Amino acid sequence: IASPGGQEGRRAQFMRAEFQRVGLPDIEIDPEGNVLGWRRGRSPQTLIIAAHTDTVFPAGTDVKVTRSGTTFAGPGVTDDALGLTCLLGLAEALREARISTERTLLFVADVGEEGLGNLHGVKYLFQKSPFRAQIEAFITIDGTGLDEIGNRSIGSKRYRVTVRGPGGHSSGDFGIVSPVHALGRVIARVSAFEVPASPRTIYNVGLIGGGTAVKSVSFESWLEMDMRSESAAELAVLEARFLTAVRQGVDEENRFRAKSGTRLTVDTKLVGDRPVAGTAEAAPLVKAALRATRGSFGTRERGERL
Repeated sequence: IASPGGQEGRRAQFMRAEFQRVGLPDIEIDPEGNVLGWRRGRSPQTLIIAAHTDTVFPAGTDVKVTRSGTTFAGPGVTDDALGLTCLLGLAEALREARISTERTLLFVADVGEEGLGNLHGVKYLFQKSPFRAQIEAFITIDGTGLDEIGNRSIGSKRYRVTVRGPGGHSSGDFGIVSPVHALGRVIARVSAFEVPASPRTIYNVGLIGGGTAVKSVSFESWLEMDMRSESAAELAVLEARFLTAVRQGVDEENRFRAKSGTRLTVDTKLVGDRPVAGTAEAAPLVKAALRATRGSFGTRERGERL
């Protein structure tokens, strides 16, 4: 089922039906589009077990899955159809074994994880949902395997930068300011950034666009920038450097073309903000997760990694 960001509805309806099939007694789709399956415990305090419904692949991608023996292959299988399948398997196993729990379990097929979704599905659960005060712990199932536990959230900042100018003909208006050239100056600065290997910090200009024809000076162009770090302090430093590079690149193009009497304007918009966070290795949730991997896969190097 195709499920690009912002278009998770068909897959959400499928997961709703699957939650019913595996016996979750209380199911809803919340205002944000998350599919919720409640399994009440003796206490209202809640453990969320989640997997995301959206995929990184855009609309129009052929998502047909092929099978070779026990291997399934296709766009989005491990990110995150695998996680959604695990939610169903866990709910079904609890039902078949007639296991009751102290805490309430909330199975969530959430939206808005990929791209510029900015985790809006999960953020809704913690910030706006009517049950937010009773959430005690959160587990998400994602990635290519189940024998590795992640206890840290890498923070990220994502920006969309739009540069605008008068536009014109490449010959008749030669010498005026160019939004494309300005972004080229910005990217040249960004590409020279040096960042620490530890704490791991990365950046990438992932998208760039604008203009109308090869023979015209664009009136608008844009880029989207992704910055991530394990350290909130390093992420803040990188963000500040990026915003400075944007200002300097646009200012340089304006100065270079000052004789034309034309100027560029720039709009810098924060479109993604994910905080740096973590759960201590000594926390009961992490210890329990590690014990579970040992029980499922045996004690081995990957199972011990966090």
